[in-house]
Amino acid sequence: MQRHDPERDLLEMAVERGLMSPAQRDELLAERETTGLRVSPARLAVEKGLLTEEATRELETQVWLKRLPPELEGYRLVRLLGRGGMAVVFEAQDVSIGKVVAIKVLLPEFCASDTYLARFHREARIAAKLTHPNTVQVFRAGEVEGIHYLVMEYVEGETLSEVIRARGRIPEKEAVEIVRQVSGAVAEAASLGIVHRDIKPGNILMSKWGLPRLTDFGIAREFSDIPDPAIQMSLTMGVVGTPTYMSPEQARGVRSLDFRSDIYSLGATLYHAVTGAAPFFAETPQETMVRVVSETPPPPRTVIPELSEGTAAVICRMMAKEPSDRYPSFDALEADLEAARDGEATSISYEEALRLLRPSRKVSSFGVEETGKSNPWRIAAVASAVVLAGLFLLLMIRSCAAAL
Repeated sequence: MQRHDPERDLLEMAVERGLMSPAQRDELLAERETTGLRVSPARLAVEKGLLTEEATRELETQVWLKRLPPELEGYRLVRLLGRGGMAVVFEAQDVSIGKVVAIKVLLPEFCASDTYLARFHREARIAAKLTHPNTVQVFRAGEVEGIHYLVMEYVEGETLSEVIRARGRIPEKEAVEIVRQVSGAVAEAASLGIVHRDIKPGNILMSKWGLPRLTDFGIAREFSDIPDPAIQMSLTMGVVGTPTYMSPEQARGVRSLDFRSDIYSLGATLYHAVTGAAPFFAETPQETMVRVVSETPPPPRTVIPELSEGTAAVICRMMAKEPSDRYPSFDALEADLEAARDGEATSISYEEALRLLRPSRKVSSFGVEETGKSNPWRIAAVASAVVLAGLFLLLMIRSCAAAL
């Protein structure tokens, strides 16, 4: 029986996709055989400039996907629904009763850390306690032959991100009501001590009945105490959390986040829904994070002049740079969302709330002075520092791998 060779499979897939020639594949495999190098052919391909790091990671994931069994402990995998930074999601079927579910399967690099896995399963148990009607339910967590997964409710429909993309933007009252309902799900989580950390339009599923459902509870956590350097690299480069919707304190790397960070992300989501544009955008995640911390987003009424002052005021307060300036409770937030939806006065005027969008003039944890103005030199310096730190960590990982 021929032994399975995932490295050969990766190179074969690279050839199939036109990323390298058959001759280059054969040369890499021959170099491995003749030299006995511990460096994998994929790593040699990167070092020789035949493959990029990104292409290699994608090929590794695709090889892994092809090797997944068709069934996981009574759940038959039907089709791949999507892929995130830490996991892939399948539509699946419970073979015993025929129920359609969604299964989130952790990528293999995250299954290599015992610390991460312990936290993953602990958070899954907490997430399973969430029963709010606007939360995607988690049914169970499992493991089979080193494959770790979550079984969740399958929600037929589109993400809010897809709806915004298709419609351009969401009508004001509809968008406010969507966020009001989702805030109830976040409030329940907060009561159990859960901070979501990755609220965004892509994590809000719009069911075919029009009910918004928040997903991805239980895995978007802070993992800075995990010793595995490969996982640290992934997290450093922005896997956990999405910079466009990330609160300033999360972008600065603050570990003790609370519910106010999620309120900010909800506000950024509402901003995107009603204006059709994200509050912050840059060419790289690192530069986006710098802008979230140090710049003022375009005020919502300058983007959409017909937006009501009430809705604009709520967005600004939700997205206040300082956590202490945001809503102190979900009850207060819901009251203002209802008022904005119904065209009534909110607890704060638009003029007052507008000032809360501006960063205070102080030194941040990035080590730069925060002001409301865009400073391209500061952005370049901070982004360069982030990239250099990532490259240094990557070199350390390679050195450790070579020493094994």
